[in-house]
Amino acid sequence: KTGVSKANIYHTGSQRTNNLELDLDKGVTIEFWMKKDAWVSTDVSKKEVFFHLANSGSTDQNGQQLHIHSAGRSHAGLITFEIMSGSEQAIFRHDVGSSTLITDGTWHHYAFTAITNESEIISNLYLDGVHKSKILPLDTSATIGTIDGTMIAALGALCQPYRLGGTSNGAEGWGNVVQCSFDEFRYWKTERNAQQIGRHYRDQIGGGTNTDNEKYDD
Repeated sequence: KTGVSKANIYHTGSQRTNNLELDLDKGVTIEFWMKKDAWVSTDVSKKEVFFHLANSGSTDQNGQQLHIHSAGRSHAGLITFEIMSGSEQAIFRHDVGSSTLITDGTWHHYAFTAITNESEIISNLYLDGVHKSKILPLDTSATIGTIDGTMIAALGALCQPYRLGGTSNGAEGWGNVVQCSFDEFRYWKTERNAQQIGRHYRDQIGGGTNTDNEKYDD
């Protein structure tokens, strides 16, 4: 791996793993601040994508991806958090409270977590540092293996056409910009607990910089 232009580089010789790897045995946490004034469209079936992560090299039935979106007016107050790998789908529909809260024009902090607990995948939603909901996926028998490889991601849009049932559905958000502002996005390769999220959601973490050239070494 040479140069600094590569989108996602890691140094395997120092035991580093992909910074977008998803292993539900360890868990995953996605945090961000969002301020949203309105829905993009009055179409009740219009999806707005907040975050999308995918293995761009996957040709599985549903790809290998993680997707956070709202179906807008058709699912008032619900934000969908889904993880898919092959034919397996872990789909969580978290109740934020109301669609007017999502679009009240105020900055809110959202934290979504997921982890495999024995034979079940459990997801939590924290809103403004406070635990909001703990739910199982729609299909409680879903099992998701480690998702890694050529990982890409996007905030506020799909990072590639949405793959479902072996078909790429480019119309569902691909290239569309969500109508909101984001700040302080964090992706953790572990499940953060209520204390960690509640204590630090207002703080800056002080993430890595590009001054560590080791990650670009051959």
